[in-house]
Amino acid sequence: MTPQDKARELAALYTSVANGRELQYDWSSPSDADRRWQTPGNHSPLMSSDLSRWRIKPEPRTVYLAYKSGNRALFIPEEQAEEYRADGCTVSKWTEVLE
Repeated sequence: MTPQDKARELAALYTSVANGRELQYDWSSPSDADRRWQTPGNHSPLMSSDLSRWRIKPEPRTVYLAYKSGNRALFIPEEQAEEYRADGCTVSKWTEVLE
């Protein structure tokens, strides 16, 4: 990665912070099976940082699930929820939980 590429990547992280997003750092060690993303407090990435260990905290996703007895469940857009309810479907809203 060239210094210019790294600067662009770092600028994208800082632009996200300026737009209200939160950064997370991967605190896991190489022997950990899964990454452990945590908010780093007042620490932030630098040009000398390994930027693969930094990310913009993901936003939780919301999906709608429509189900009618005897039929399979469908994931539907929010705009169609009332239409499916009017058709006799049970519609539930699911929001992802992020740690």
